[in-house]
Amino acid sequence: MHLVSLGITYAAQILLIADGAEWIWKHIPPLLERLGVIHKTEQLLDFYHVTEHLNRFSEAAFDKV
Repeated sequence: MHLVSLGITYAAQILLIADGAEWIWKHIPPLLERLGVIHKTEQLLDFYHVTEHLNRFSEAAFDKV
């Protein structure tokens, strides 16, 4: 496995950055559990996608009808 060859098991901390797509995030925990590194992991949404989702929310919530 590529992550193992990169030495992921020796990492002190692992930061996963991705958009909010459910298909991405549902596959990550089982992978990290198999690697034995789930306890070292933090998850972060990338700034671009966060602002994109907030913009859509604000347009829907504050739309002037």
